[in-house]
Amino acid sequence: MARAAVDRSAGRCKSFRGPVDCHLLIYLATSAPSLSSLHVTSFFRLHKEFVDRVVPKLAMLERLVLPRGLTTTNTLRAFLDHCPRLELLDAGGCYLESSCCSSLLAWFRNTVRC
Repeated sequence: MARAAVDRSAGRCKSFRGPVDCHLLIYLATSAPSLSSLHVTSFFRLHKEFVDRVVPKLAMLERLVLPRGLTTTNTLRAFLDHCPRLELLDAGGCYLESSCCSSLLAWFRNTVRC
């Protein structure tokens, strides 16, 4: 049903909220180039293949909410690198590797100039 809704938007889907798997995320990234808000409501795991194939296609993303799942520093860093419009990245409910927070904070301090 989600794919049908994305198809009906004819490439103009700007926001998606719902359960996803890697296949639907790939479909969203390729079929909704103007996606600016993504709120994943299901448990997920972002694999390296997903990051390499999909994250660069989400350059218009402004809001990303990942409330439950497994992720790594490299995955979150990829979103920060490839999504220059990103204003909100909420991965608060995710299981992160133990050094993730300090590593991201150090990267952020060295990369972002306010």
